[in-house]
Amino acid sequence: MKAGIYDVRLVRDECNDYQKFDAVFTSVFEISKASRTISGWTPTVKDVYKVNLLATELPRDIYKGDGTVEYAISTSGSIPTEGWQESRSFMNLKSGSNYYVFVRVTEGENYLAAPAIGSNVATAITGSITGNTKWEPRIQIKTFDGTDRAIHGTYGFYDGNWSSRTKLTGNGNDFEKGDDDYYTIKGWGNYDPWMISKYRLEFDHLVGQGWGCENLKPLVEYNDQRIRASQIDVNKKSNSDQNIIYDVTGFQRVIEEVGNFSSTGEDGILTNINLNNENLAEVYTFTYNGKVRDQYALPVVIIDGENSYIEYAYDAYDHYDAPSMYIEADKDKYNQYLDYTINSISINLANLKEVMENDGVTSTNIEVTLKFPERSATNETSKWTKIITVSFE
Repeated sequence: MKAGIYDVRLVRDECNDYQKFDAVFTSVFEISKASRTISGWTPTVKDVYKVNLLATELPRDIYKGDGTVEYAISTSGSIPTEGWQESRSFMNLKSGSNYYVFVRVTEGENYLAAPAIGSNVATAITGSITGNTKWEPRIQIKTFDGTDRAIHGTYGFYDGNWSSRTKLTGNGNDFEKGDDDYYTIKGWGNYDPWMISKYRLEFDHLVGQGWGCENLKPLVEYNDQRIRASQIDVNKKSNSDQNIIYDVTGFQRVIEEVGNFSSTGEDGILTNINLNNENLAEVYTFTYNGKVRDQYALPVVIIDGENSYIEYAYDAYDHYDAPSMYIEADKDKYNQYLDYTINSISINLANLKEVMENDGVTSTNIEVTLKFPERSATNETSKWTKIITVSFE
């Protein structure tokens, strides 16, 4: 029986001495959920790559019952009150900071939540990211009722930070009726365009004059290339000092290729592994080279010996919102022979072969996933998968 409050139904058939009896008594008894803790195990860090961290998985035999295992990190030894997630991957961490890892199990059907426990030592993030060094943030603003007052603009990013407050000035008399001019936003830092989530307009001393804004058109530029986000229709006249924040959409990456993860060549993922191959290694490992080709990828000259060629790609791990990797077997019991880091996966083929033989299984499928955050990549291109078929054929 599961935990909960139970009703009791008593039924007795009719007989010579008694009539039929059928009655339900509500809330007769309660089975309480059992308490539990995570003991005999301490959270640790499995992998650190540049500014990304992977927590070690909580073993299934360490805790009782059901519930969801969640992980969190903190720069202090205190248990976090927010930021808990099912994923063990933590990306976009701050270079030079030290992080503690925490784990907990949420309340299940029969067990109460297992309180969070944390790592004994902090892990240093010593890597760094280059981020954007080429694309220039701009804003195009169309005015339907002019003003001589100052207008300021600021871009906001997904991590909660903002660019510098920039007074919007062009080459002439700005914000006149009918103007549709371009302005550069300063203090961008190394943020990538796909990290833009907000745009803030700030008006100074509009009292008595006002300003009518028809629309805002966020964009980034590099040389003669221009990439636009979705237009923001304002169609409003402002007559007082205020800050107005608008959501920005449309800067998400449209990812076309993901380096050797997309490759079908020797450097790509093996999609068929024959366990009868005499030259087969005990462990198969694939490491993603991090390359991404999308609308923001700029040409890079690659020198290969005496030859050179131009490649339109960048290393995702040198930028914000890098992808995470996962690997999962179609049979849950085989997952213990799979492993992954921030940018690699591995399969213990020797052990997997043995258990498949014992199970009488001739073939099994393993799915490898490369996942970019959906906030900064389109839904259609944020997730890339490959199926590895492991068999005796």
